[in-house]
Amino acid sequence: MITKTMKLSDIKISDAFARTHVSERKLQKCRDYFNVFEKADRDIVLSSKDILIDGYIMYLVYKENNIEEVEVKVKSTYRDYPTTYIYGKHVNGSNKVYVWRIPHDRKYNWDKFVTLIEPGDIILCRTKYGTQAISVADIQVYDKCPVNYSVKKVACSLFWKVTATAEMRERDYSCSDNTKEIDKDLEDTLQILKELSDESALYSTSGLMRELQIIRNGYEKGE
Repeated sequence: MITKTMKLSDIKISDAFARTHVSERKLQKCRDYFNVFEKADRDIVLSSKDILIDGYIMYLVYKENNIEEVEVKVKSTYRDYPTTYIYGKHVNGSNKVYVWRIPHDRKYNWDKFVTLIEPGDIILCRTKYGTQAISVADIQVYDKCPVNYSVKKVACSLFWKVTATAEMRERDYSCSDNTKEIDKDLEDTLQILKELSDESALYSTSGLMRELQIIRNGYEKGE
């Protein structure tokens, strides 16, 4: 969250808060603290559109004391700060390009993931049909979300490099006498991933995915 100073009159109060029956005990406790210490005992939290999310009692106390400018915290989302967006196409779908976003959670090495992927790589993304394999078409970082609809996430930091040269493809074919078997392994694995809905379950399959020898069609594991 970010902190900013703004006019109290610019804070937007939803109908739900306006209809709220505030506890007189809680309100008086907030008044007493403000009168003694001349500062807030709780934060006023707003959405990125300046709509009150939390701190309605503090808002009322400020209003009672005719305070014109107040310090607030703004709860931001990926739409409001620099985010990496992936444009891509479904591996087994049409040529239509869709957009996904890379999460900001550091737990799953997303920072490293961003530095390694490039157009042509195969990644796994959330879709309305479940987790699907996506071919990366472009990678962009925007300060604000480039579209006006909700953007789904890249599902995990596992990816595959796609070799670009015919020479590599020929070498891949020559290295394998069982390309049909490898194709079947890939197909089966992608089908399993499509059926996964829980993100933790998706991560539990990552060890298996890294062990697949994906040679057919020039796939090479991303490190």
